[in-house]
Amino acid sequence: VNQIKKVLVEDCWKSNHFVSSISLSYEILDSNYYPRSDAWVFHALSESLLRFEDEKTKEIVECGLKKLVDCQYIGAENHALTCRKEFGRYMKAIYRRLKNRG
Repeated sequence: VNQIKKVLVEDCWKSNHFVSSISLSYEILDSNYYPRSDAWVFHALSESLLRFEDEKTKEIVECGLKKLVDCQYIGAENHALTCRKEFGRYMKAIYRRLKNRG
């Protein structure tokens, strides 16, 4: 557990959110912000704080929870929003505009 926490706090935290994908050598593969994915990490780290007092982890959790509140828990998710879905949504929007023109 401590090794996982160490990797999360030292290698995956990017000033105000966690990177979502890293390689086995800790190279960042995706650094986009995914609020619901971050929420899972904050939940786990909060549980850790109940057992072990750690100021750095506490600061990360507080910063991350503030960002979740600020974005109203809304945002893209890498496992839920694909380019195909985004393209389909875009095409539907164009179709609706054309249809509404008459």
